[in-house]
Amino acid sequence: MPHVNDRARLKQYLALMSVPQHVLRAAMVNGRIELDTKDAGQQRFQALLWDLLFSSGRSHPWDHRGGRSFRELAGYYEWVMPGPNQLTIQVSVAPRVAHYLLPTTATYADGSHVHFGVPGLRIERVSARAVHLLHLPTQGRLELRESHHGTVRLMHSRLRWETGSDETPENLTFWHTSGLTDAEESASPHWAPTPCTPLRSGLMVRASTWWRHWPHTAEIVPARRSNTTRCLTWRKGPSCAEVGDLLVNSAIRITDAVHGSDPDGLDVSVLRLGPAAIELARTS
Repeated sequence: MPHVNDRARLKQYLALMSVPQHVLRAAMVNGRIELDTKDAGQQRFQALLWDLLFSSGRSHPWDHRGGRSFRELAGYYEWVMPGPNQLTIQVSVAPRVAHYLLPTTATYADGSHVHFGVPGLRIERVSARAVHLLHLPTQGRLELRESHHGTVRLMHSRLRWETGSDETPENLTFWHTSGLTDAEESASPHWAPTPCTPLRSGLMVRASTWWRHWPHTAEIVPARRSNTTRCLTWRKGPSCAEVGDLLVNSAIRITDAVHGSDPDGLDVSVLRLGPAAIELARTS
């Protein structure tokens, strides 16, 4: 990532990431902002989050909790800022978003089960303005932060309130345990490393651009091209060429990513990083 040594570049970061200036400056190391973590576990967790938060409708097998779908949680988000070992998302109601993500499992008489929320996700700690979550299998971390200051006691109280009927003594204990259940272990293909993991992780840390600047119509649908793993499609906003240019040429570019437009002139393109590729498509 280029050195942030002038006001114009800093202004571009602020505009595209929608992050307050003091947060952006605090993330700088020797004047440099690194959006993409080198931590393999954090990458896997962020790739998993991208799959969840941009999933189409309730297409994801863990998206069964009542109320909002995973993708509809975007209404609570204000900005996203990555760190070396943590992803921070500022939200309007941290305990509520945490409730949608924290896992429960329903087990049936035949031994089958259904996950609600993210298997392996636990409460690492609660602070005065944030709920800190840890994904045990990847050791990836997510901070759900609020803009206003409260107290630790109040945040705990609000978390208990938001979890509502899910807050049994067993769940409260479970969300602080350090081990995985057999049912959670069975979900491991969702966070297993793949060639596409770094690219999906990179798209997750740049999610503010979708959530804050364009109507949140972007969603993941099955890949159409044989050489891509997923298709990210949207109905409103910029063209594929504009999105591709943003992701490979702007201040928030994904390092080493390459974008190729459709030669037939359709509003479809491919974003590549190493051996991985994701199709981009704007629909009418």
